[in-house]
Amino acid sequence: MRQVPLIAACVLLVTAVTGSAVARAQSPQSPDSSIPPRPYRGLFGGDEEGTIRQQSLDLTASAFGGYESNVALAESPVFGPVSSPVLAPPPGSDAQPDSAVVGMSSSLSYMRRWKRASLDTYGSLSSTQYPSVDTNLRTAYSGGLGFQGPLSRRFSLQLRGAVTRSPYYELGGIFPTLPTGADVNVPVSVPTLELGLIPGTAFRAFSDVRVSREFTQHTHLAFFYSAATTNFDDGAFRSFNSRDQRAGGEFSRSLSRYMSLRLGYDYRVGQLGNRTDQRYTSHEINAGVDYHRAFNVWRRTTFSFTTGSTVLANQPIVLVNVPPPTSPGLSTDSLVAIDEGNSTDLRVILTGTASLVWDFFRTWSARAEFNRGVNYLDGFAAPAVTNAASAGIGGLLSRRVHASAVLSYANGLVGTTKEQDNRFGSWNASASVNYGITRHLAAYARYYYHDYGFQQGVVLPPGLTSNFQRHGVRLGIRTWMPLCHCR
Repeated sequence: MRQVPLIAACVLLVTAVTGSAVARAQSPQSPDSSIPPRPYRGLFGGDEEGTIRQQSLDLTASAFGGYESNVALAESPVFGPVSSPVLAPPPGSDAQPDSAVVGMSSSLSYMRRWKRASLDTYGSLSSTQYPSVDTNLRTAYSGGLGFQGPLSRRFSLQLRGAVTRSPYYELGGIFPTLPTGADVNVPVSVPTLELGLIPGTAFRAFSDVRVSREFTQHTHLAFFYSAATTNFDDGAFRSFNSRDQRAGGEFSRSLSRYMSLRLGYDYRVGQLGNRTDQRYTSHEINAGVDYHRAFNVWRRTTFSFTTGSTVLANQPIVLVNVPPPTSPGLSTDSLVAIDEGNSTDLRVILTGTASLVWDFFRTWSARAEFNRGVNYLDGFAAPAVTNAASAGIGGLLSRRVHASAVLSYANGLVGTTKEQDNRFGSWNASASVNYGITRHLAAYARYYYHDYGFQQGVVLPPGLTSNFQRHGVRLGIRTWMPLCHCR
């Protein structure tokens, strides 16, 4: 325990001196005369003075301590008792379900804006220790790069990429979160490890290339390619490695000032697991309308929505048995594999999003969002159809104090159709208060709550419980330092 603060301090010092790759990746913001100056915006979000910067290099770091429940995957009182084997903590240990938690995080971000192009890049790390479960300091890393710019007068290019290495298996995909309000290429992502469920180190990579062609001011055509992979170091989890590739195009046409028509097609191919019969392909047709409008009824209020549809063309899937894993305590349940038949299973799924943003009291903002879509979760051998709703609010209580809160709920199906007992649900909530001690130093308090449950018909990754609840409190300090004073 005495080594943790020293380790954290050393990591922060090395990060600051060597300039470990990281980037804030925030879009330029125009000054608003109705909003009072915020001397602590570098800590609470946004440029320090609310002015447009052409270049920035920012270092952020934090250290914290607190308490976290259910580190050892105890049962959830919301969704019922545990019904599958548990791997965390390792079998035979004397760990308790609750634990104190200490840790630190650090990130370095670089942003550059030109007249018609922009570049964002970042790198971050986060270390956490649970003394009651594990004496080791577990560290996660992440990094990303984003670029957009013109190829010619009518052609433009957008590149995005991100990598993450986490010491825990996580289920973040079933917990919806509010997206960032800024239009950024690659938002900075600092792993929190709040959803670390099983000690299984995973490496995730994502890349996306998009080329757009502007025919007129109201007509656009875009082609894209994206790839995502997940690989586990632990041999017991390698059967849950996954990769996903998508290629397609999208045509958009403005119908009015607020509405546009969208027609798109994606061809998707990937693999869930390391068996040859766990390969999948799908044809996804995305057709619908996009609507975005600011209303004068409420001051600074914006409403937007999109509609679409996904058509999955896949072979039927059935349960198959696989050899039991070598690690003790893991479930021997199988994945799902493609049926040997030649028939095709067609599914038409309506998708869409809706959001409402309301800026009020000069420095406060509230946001509500709904999303329906098809997701692929690491460790699951069937796509998940998810309905998610989120709401959040945040703003300045004073020139030094910023408060925010987020609540989200999601439910859905593991598989594209409702079968027997294949549903899931999740709750996610957090609240935080930040106090600016100086222009570059703040103290903060954060409370978070996570709760999910899967019905008995869902085949889970090894060691994962079908029901889970966790809450925790973190108290710490945060620093923000602009390393480049440039415009």
